[in-house]
Formats: sequence, structure tokens, C-alpha cells
Amino acid sequence: MSIINYAPRSATATSLAETLVFKLPIAHFYDTLEQSPRLAIHFIKHLSKRFQGLDKELKKVLGENEYLQYRVSSISRHG
Repeated sequence: MSIINYAPRSATATSLAETLVFKLPIAHFYDTLEQSPRLAIHFIKHLSKRFQGLDKELKKVLGENEYLQYRVSSISRHG
């Protein structure tokens, strides 16, 4: 997510074995998405599934009524 909104990474990864890490500069990431619409669509679908999963988890944690209140207030704030 941080590659899209330029925010600092909020996740940590720990390797259990020797690992090769690849750094993808942001400019190359965007160039790749522009050159490959299929990859961009795949990426959007993946993000959408993650958002849906987070939304379901939020609903479980808050309960039905609080969740609906949260959604209504969120819509009123963001249009």
C-alpha cells in the first residue's frame, strides 16, 4: 500500500530461511502498471479483496450497529 500513497511501510517481514529481496523503485512500479493494463487490473482486484476483508473484520469487531454508524459517518465525511 505504501507504494501507492507514499506513506511509510507499516508492515514487517521476517524470513525463516535465506531470502533474496528485490527492491522495486516507485517509478518502475508505475511504469510497469502503465505498460501492462492487465497487471494494473490484477493489482486493483487484489487491493479490493483486501479492503473487503478488512471491512468484514471491522464489522465483526464493532458489531452490526456500531459498524453501520461508522459507515454512515464515513460516507457523510467523504461524500
